[in-house]
Amino acid sequence: MHPWVAALDAANKATADFGAALSAQTLKRDEAELATLKPGTLGLHKLKVSLETRKLAGTVRLALEERQNLPAIDAALQAVSAANTELGTLRKDPKAPPARDPVCAMYKEKIDSLIGSTRALTATVKGGSNKAVADAATQWVDVRNKAVDAANSGAS
Repeated sequence: MHPWVAALDAANKATADFGAALSAQTLKRDEAELATLKPGTLGLHKLKVSLETRKLAGTVRLALEERQNLPAIDAALQAVSAANTELGTLRKDPKAPPARDPVCAMYKEKIDSLIGSTRALTATVKGGSNKAVADAATQWVDVRNKAVDAANSGAS
């Protein structure tokens, strides 16, 4: 094997290991922060949706690696849906007429799209060709990235 190939493989592995460690640390930090947030606040609900969405992403990744992990997506989707429903009930001012906070509305819409895209991906994985699964997975990643962008664009 050419030394460059070995070095490139080692660099790719180191990058992947660093990314995994960073994700795990960020998850621990956010779970600790969630425990400190006041119930009913926008920040708590946005973070709760974000955490459930990250868990969903990991579950989807595992299901794409091995189809036997596909049933786990249902539970992850239920958790995301429940957290997203809670987020959708928040209002900027509790005394205001029933109207969603604009940040909640935007983020909730993106998460609703992610839920739909996850269901479509699951159906494709169950019965689609490798190309159809790859296309659905690419679309799912795009929808997930838009949800992450929406979460990052609004102040909590």
